[in-house]
Amino acid sequence: MAIGRKVVAEAHARKLTVLLHGTTPNAHRYGLEIGVDVMAHGLWDWDGAKYGLPLIPNEVLTAADAVAASPMKIQPTWMAIAGMSSLFNPSLLDDPGYANVLSADYINYLRGPGQRARADYQARFGPFLAAAHARGQASSADLREIVDIYQRRYRSILQRQHKAGARFLFGTDTAVGTPGWGNPPGLSGFWEMQAWADAGIDLGTILKAATIDNARAFGLADEIGSVEVGKRADLLLLLANPLTNISAFNRIEKIFVAGEVIEREALAASSANPSVK
Repeated sequence: MAIGRKVVAEAHARKLTVLLHGTTPNAHRYGLEIGVDVMAHGLWDWDGAKYGLPLIPNEVLTAADAVAASPMKIQPTWMAIAGMSSLFNPSLLDDPGYANVLSADYINYLRGPGQRARADYQARFGPFLAAAHARGQASSADLREIVDIYQRRYRSILQRQHKAGARFLFGTDTAVGTPGWGNPPGLSGFWEMQAWADAGIDLGTILKAATIDNARAFGLADEIGSVEVGKRADLLLLLANPLTNISAFNRIEKIFVAGEVIEREALAASSANPSVK
């Protein structure tokens, strides 16, 4: 604990933002105690969570409430767990958005040899879960059902924290160790926003979490995060109001990077690759 506090103090003395990676109640409590600025990932892992038990223990809810009541920010990174559910949903690869962010060859690989990832996942965790279910510890021996329960529990925690005033920051944990094909770069950002909206997080909070709140959290609010004279022109021009419907974030007309205009289509993987077969 003393070392953690010293690290945070030294970082703050240098005007650095401190993040802590953690998904358990112990990790989140530790982050609160040493005074980190941002918790990377929300609360979804604890003793019994891997067994698919639907009830959330009181100690988890207490930790979630303490975080929501604190100045510490949270990056929920919903897609970090949603990525695992993609293993059981091969039809997800039919989403036309994939052609914009992944090459045709890679999409074809995911539809073919890449499907082995599901069997590898089942071989790794299936026997453990089946044994736990036989002992009466697990709610199911079906990995798909366990992953679905993870998502339902986590959604309820996010709803609870949002109602309590938690400070959310946008982030996806894209392509970092999550099995499956459910966290593609770029597209997963939109899916992250959709998941927040589905959890009842209001559209204003989502917009700020992805823009000015993130900029403030990392000491960049004087440069980016809002449309103001003197700030860097890194912007998206949308065809709809993101405060009206979450789908607006996928209706991008133009992109501005340091003031340079870029057509969205020019950045699509499909513009430089043959059609997906």
